[in-house]
Amino acid sequence: LIESAALDVHAYTILVNNRKYGDSRVRSPAKESFLRDIARLRGGDNDFVVAATLDISALRAFQSRAKRWPEESDKFKPVPEGFKLHNKRKKLPPS
Repeated sequence: LIESAALDVHAYTILVNNRKYGDSRVRSPAKESFLRDIARLRGGDNDFVVAATLDISALRAFQSRAKRWPEESDKFKPVPEGFKLHNKRKKLPPS
């Protein structure tokens, strides 16, 4: 569920579980599969606190592009069909 959610809604997605159930993670809609899990914890005997840095500005700039066509240098997967970004969340994409 968490694996597809970040791509379906094109947003950073966070799932938090306790150690009994495990699999807490921070997921990114990254183009490269090995970059999608920013942080991931599985069950265990101890409690952990994990901090992750999210590049929200880069994601918003990518989502604000006029064209949806993917480029080689893109860090994120293309936005889903029908994706609309609220005007207050738009950022200038890098040139």
